[in-house]
Amino acid sequence: MPIPKKQDHITISDFYSLDIKEPCELINGRIVNMSLSPSIMHQSISGGLFYEIKDYIKKNNGKCRVFEAPTDVMLSEDTVVVPDIFVACIPDNFDEQKYNGAPDWVIEIVSPGNSEHDYKDNSVPLKLCINDLTD
Repeated sequence: MPIPKKQDHITISDFYSLDIKEPCELINGRIVNMSLSPSIMHQSISGGLFYEIKDYIKKNNGKCRVFEAPTDVMLSEDTVVVPDIFVACIPDNFDEQKYNGAPDWVIEIVSPGNSEHDYKDNSVPLKLCINDLTD
């Protein structure tokens, strides 16, 4: 199902009940499109960072966990985002589908088509934005 053209304020339960096949996020009750496929540079940066962070946590016997897109993060009852990479240190905030609450660290690899949204969202304690330089 495509993203509905006309949207009233959508809650998290509405969002998960829709059968949307396109990548999207729920931002303040509105469904927002995401890029269909990231660039090779984006994926290379993301994969390298994910590996390094995961390795660092493991080598230091850390209790935090690192995840990469597409993993949902519910920031509120009307906001679900899909960060490129996030680190979460509160295991009780996970359910079977998503992380509930602000992660401890979010990394966004900013592509030309999504930079406005990535730079505007300031709902997490620590956020790093990296330009993928594909333009």
